[in-house]
Amino acid sequence: SFGNAELKHFAYVRFTNQLSDFEVQWTKPRLKSIAELDRLMQQFERVYTTVYPEQALESEAGYQVLEVALAADVTTPMPRLNVLPVAAKKPPAAAEKPARKVYYRGKRLEFRVYEMEELKAGNVVDGPGIIEHPATTLLIPPGHHAVFDNRRLIHYRKGRG
Repeated sequence: SFGNAELKHFAYVRFTNQLSDFEVQWTKPRLKSIAELDRLMQQFERVYTTVYPEQALESEAGYQVLEVALAADVTTPMPRLNVLPVAAKKPPAAAEKPARKVYYRGKRLEFRVYEMEELKAGNVVDGPGIIEHPATTLLIPPGHHAVFDNRRLIHYRKGRG
C-alpha cells in the first residue's frame, strides 16, 4: 500500500532564456495564489544563490517553470536473495568464450573471457580475465580474482582464488 508514502513536490525553475533549471522543493501539492507563486520564486532564488552569487540573479528577466514533479518515498521490504548450491571453483565450459588479447599496462596479454549468466555460485575467475554481460563488463587484472558467493554476488579480491 502507498498510504504511508512520503510525498515531495518539486518545480524546475529557471530565469527566462537560461539553459539550466534548478530543482526547487515545495511543501504543497499546488499553488493556490499569486503570493504562493511569489514564495516559490523566492525559494528558487535561494537555491540559485547556492550556486551563483546574488549579483547573478536575473529576476527582471522573468521566470520559467518548465516541469513539476512528485516524488513518493515508500518503505519497502528488504529483498530476499536465494541461497544457491555452491558449484566447483572452476567455471563450467558453457561459461567460456574465446580468449582475447588485451593491451594492459603496457603489455599485450591474453585474457580468458566468460559469460556472466553461465557462471555459478562458487565459481572463481582468476585474472587475467573478463566477465561479460549485456549490461556490463568486469575486468579482472592479473593478480586478482572474482568469486561468486552462494547468492551469486561477485567478490573482487587480490591474489589467486
